[in-house]
Amino acid sequence: MDPSSTEREFGRILEESLNEIFIFDAVTLQFLQVNRGGRENLGMTIQELRELTPVDIKPHMTRESFEALIQPLRNGSQETLVFDTLHRRKNGSDYEVEVHLQLASFHDLPAFVATILDTTKRNQVANDLRVRNRAIESVGVGVVISDASQHDMPIIYCNHAFERITGYGTQEVIGRNCRFLQQDDRDQEARHTIRETLHSGEECRVLLRNYRKDGQLFWNDLLISPVKNSAGVVTHYVGLCNDLTQRIRAEVEKSDRETRLQAILNTAVEAIITIDEWGVCESLNPAAETMFGYSVKEVIGQNISMLMPSPYREEHDQYLQNYLRTGEKKIIGIGREVVGRRKSGEEFPMELSVSEVRLKETRLFTGMVRDVTELKHAQQQLIQAERLTALGEATARLAHESRNSLQRIQIAVETARLHCDEHQLLVDQLNSIENASDRLHALHEEVRNYAAPLNLEFEETTLAKVWRSAWSATQHLRQGRQVHLIEQIPTDQIYCRVDRFRFEQVFRNLFENALVACSDPVEIAISVTETHTPLGDKWRLSIQDNGVGLDEQQRRRVFEPFFTTKAKGTGLGMAIAQRIVEAHGGTISVGSGFLGSGQRNGAEFIIEISR
Repeated sequence: MDPSSTEREFGRILEESLNEIFIFDAVTLQFLQVNRGGRENLGMTIQELRELTPVDIKPHMTRESFEALIQPLRNGSQETLVFDTLHRRKNGSDYEVEVHLQLASFHDLPAFVATILDTTKRNQVANDLRVRNRAIESVGVGVVISDASQHDMPIIYCNHAFERITGYGTQEVIGRNCRFLQQDDRDQEARHTIRETLHSGEECRVLLRNYRKDGQLFWNDLLISPVKNSAGVVTHYVGLCNDLTQRIRAEVEKSDRETRLQAILNTAVEAIITIDEWGVCESLNPAAETMFGYSVKEVIGQNISMLMPSPYREEHDQYLQNYLRTGEKKIIGIGREVVGRRKSGEEFPMELSVSEVRLKETRLFTGMVRDVTELKHAQQQLIQAERLTALGEATARLAHESRNSLQRIQIAVETARLHCDEHQLLVDQLNSIENASDRLHALHEEVRNYAAPLNLEFEETTLAKVWRSAWSATQHLRQGRQVHLIEQIPTDQIYCRVDRFRFEQVFRNLFENALVACSDPVEIAISVTETHTPLGDKWRLSIQDNGVGLDEQQRRRVFEPFFTTKAKGTGLGMAIAQRIVEAHGGTISVGSGFLGSGQRNGAEFIIEISR
C-alpha cells in the first residue's frame, strides 16, 4: 500500500474518532491538528485553534503549571501522562475531561498527542451515585443488598441503619445470607413467602421475627425487591428493613388494654352504652342487651332514642344538640332517674349517669344504666309493709275495743228475741241488727287478714292443681248455674314454687268476682304461656271472663283497698290478692280484656310469676 494513502487513511480515522484528539508542537505548544470531535466540542474551527495552545482552553492552568505537568514526558521519565482538567468552549462554558498525553513525532517534528475523554456524563453519574449512597446511608431504614449471581446470595452491602437495627457491623454481615438474623427461629410463614419470591424473582413484603446481635427479638418489616439487568435476569436483591418492634409492642399493649376493658364491660352488671354526638349508638355491653332485649346488631348504628319511650324519644336529639351548642347540662355528669323502653315495649325505671369523652375531632357519650325496677318494687313493698303494720296495729286496737261491744249487741239481740215472738216488726229489726253485727265482724276479720304479715310456706307444685282446688271451693256459688272453666294450657306441668294456700286464695278471689259479675252462661278462661325477660323465665297466666268487663275507673282502682263494685263486699279481696302475688315476687295487673278480633270480652287479669 502507498505510504501516502496509508497516512491519509490513518488521518481519516483520527478525524472520525469519537474521542477528541489534539496534536500540539512540543516547543511552542501551538495546536497543529485537532480532529472533528475536539473542534465541535470546543465550538472552534481549525484556524482558530492553530492560534491557541492547550493552556488557552484550560481556564485553571497557567503556562508554568502546564510546563511543570508535562515535564516528565519531556525528560522521558514517563511515557504517558493521564490527568483530569477542565476545557472551556468558545461560548465560555466548561466541561470536564480526562487527558491522555504522549510525546510523539508529527511530520518529523516533536509533538504532543492528547486523547481527550469528555467525562461530564461519567462524573455526573459518579456524583449521582455518591448522592444516592449518602442518601442510603442517612435514611432510617436498613438497606441490604445481596448478590443473586453468587451461591447462597451473600450480602454485599448494608447501610448504617442496618447496622444500628441489627447491632452487627458491616464486616460481620458481608458475605453472609440474610437468614442468619432469624437464628433458630425458623418456623415462620414469612420464610416460605420469601423462598417463593426468590424463586419467582418478584417483589414481596413480609413481617419477620429477627434477632439482634445481643439476641434481642425485633420485628422486621422487610421489603424485598429484585434488580434485573438488560436481559431481564435478576442480578441482585435489595432489602429494606424497618424495625416495627415499638409499634407492635404498642399495638399489643393497646390490644391488651382493650381486652381488659372489654372484659370489664362484658362482666359489668350495669348496662353501658356509648353514643356519638349525633346520638347514634356505637357500642353496648351484654348487660345492656339483656336489659333492653335488643342484640348488639339491632342497636349499633341506630339512634339511642329507640331505647326511650315518648316523650323522651322525641326530645332526646334536641336536648343533645342544645348541649353541644350551649354547654348546658341536664344529665351529663349529674345522673338522674329516667324511664327506659325494652324491645317488648315494656317501660321500666332506670338510673342513668352520662359521661363525656372528647376526642380529636368528635365527642363520645357513655351512659351507665341501672334497672331499678326491683329497687322500686322493694321500696313500694317496704312502704306498703309500714302502712300495713300501722293498719294492723290500729285494727288490733279497734278489734279489741269493738269485740266486747259486738258481743253485748249479740247478747242483747238474743235476749230480745225471747220476748218478741208475736211482734214481727221487732223481729225484723233484730235480724237487721244481727246481720249488721255479722258484717262488721267480717270486716274486722278482712282488715286483720289484709294487715297481718304474710308468712309464706313455699313448695314445688303445679299451678293447675292450685287453681283447680280454688275452683272446687266455689262449688256453692256455682250450684244451679251454667258455669264453665276453660283451660287453654299446653300442659299440666306448670311447675313453680308457691304457697299453695295463699295462691289458692288469689284464684278463689278472681273466680268469685267473675261469678258475681257475669250472667249465665258464665265462661272463665285460663291460659298460660312461657315468657322470657331480662329478669328470668316466667309463667304468664291470663284469667278472663265473659262479663261486662271493667270501666276505666275500675281498671285504675281495682287493687285499691276498700274499693268494691259489689253490693256486699269489703273491697279488700283484690288488694289481698295483689299482696300475695307480689310476696311471691310476681305481678298481677288488669289485662286488655279484648278478643283477637278487637271485641271487648269481659274482665282480664294477668299474673306473672317466676318459674
